[in-house]
This record gives sequence, C-alpha cells and structure tokens, in this order.
Amino acid sequence: MNGTGHEDIVCVKAHKDRVMDLSYDSLSNCVYSASKDKVFRVSHGSSLALIVGIPHKEDLMCMHRDIQNKRVFVGTKAG
Repeated sequence: MNGTGHEDIVCVKAHKDRVMDLSYDSLSNCVYSASKDKVFRVSHGSSLALIVGIPHKEDLMCMHRDIQNKRVFVGTKAG
C-alpha cells in the first residue's frame, strides 16, 4: 500500500513533468498521454515503449480521443 489505501502496481517515468490526461486504447494496446512537460506521447500499452512523442510550445493540459474518426485533440491553457 502507498499510504492512500491503493496499491501501486507499476510506477512509470515516461514524462518529465505532471501528466494531465491519460487514455488507454484496448484495441490497439496504446497509452496516450498529455503532460506539462509539453509532450504528447503514444506508448505501447504492455511495455510503455515510446511509439511517438510530439513536442509542443506550451504545457499540455488535456486531450480528447475521437475514436470513430481516429483523431486526438490536445489542449493548452491558451486553448
């Protein structure tokens, strides 16, 4: 237990700053993450090996996956 009443299964250090949004796609076994380190990442779900990392000029605050059209929208403080 980690003091919060929840058990840590794995701890991953993929980003250099706080992760603001996270999504898992079971069909493709991919993890999508947006972080304050200004990088949007797509990682392999099992190994968490990086598939693609897309840098941005600002902190990334949120994201939304449009599964039907296979798109991802990422938001910053500015919009």
